[in-house]
Amino acid sequence: MLLALLLCAPGATAPGAQGSQSAPTPAPPITTTGTTTGTPTGAAPTDWPVFRGDPALTGVAGGTLPAAPVQRWSFQAEKGIVSSPVVAAGTLVIGCDDGNVYALDARTGEKRWAFPTGDVIEAPPLIAEGAVYIGSSNGWFYSLALADGALRWKRETGDKILGGANLAHAGGEARGVVGS
Repeated sequence: MLLALLLCAPGATAPGAQGSQSAPTPAPPITTTGTTTGTPTGAAPTDWPVFRGDPALTGVAGGTLPAAPVQRWSFQAEKGIVSSPVVAAGTLVIGCDDGNVYALDARTGEKRWAFPTGDVIEAPPLIAEGAVYIGSSNGWFYSLALADGALRWKRETGDKILGGANLAHAGGEARGVVGS
């Protein structure tokens, strides 16, 4: 499957992370300086760190589109891509039917890293505070380092994860929310 970017604007593992059979431990909180609606605080105007752009899932981006968008790059994956991409800090992240999470340079399309989950990934990722959160059809929810794709932790959910993670803010703390 070919992923192509069209230019639309100018110019440490947690306890239980290896899937032990003991009772699961809660995932660590996702720390973020973001807001519950609109552009997350400190995010670049070109960032799209969650499915549909923001925690409120508005799907609205600022700016204007050029009259004739120009393809800047393409990425050839081994299999199809159903997952929607997200972008933050100059990195585009996407899941693939080949079971890999790919991080690409958002400007050039060059692969920065790939992380194998072992099964199809339909869910869009979430990027928050230097981490990628993504679910796989194998029933596991992963936290990866945005910089190099290193596994931070993973949790078994009991079923396929087909929808994207989001942030929920409660009591001054942000938590990742995902269904399976």
